[in-house]
Amino acid sequence: MSTEPLDRIRAIGDEIAAVAADRKAEIKRLQEERAAIVEQLRDSGWSIGRLADELGVSRTRIQQFQDGQPSNAERLRRRRKRETAEARPAEE
Repeated sequence: MSTEPLDRIRAIGDEIAAVAADRKAEIKRLQEERAAIVEQLRDSGWSIGRLADELGVSRTRIQQFQDGQPSNAERLRRRRKRETAEARPAEE
């Protein structure tokens, strides 16, 4: 049997890892951009409450934006993964 299929499987794994790293870098860039915009608005006199009202999010979420914290989608994915792992029965 040729090793080509196995080599391709390994290569696909490397490609998936590269795509994931690129996406993480893009997410980080967007979080930094959002934090900078919030900071600019705050520096120009916008309150956290006003930003929250205008964007339809909580004041806490605005503070998270300002701190460059992960998006809700990212946090939800991590929570689901953790909950799924916790829900699995312990292996004997």
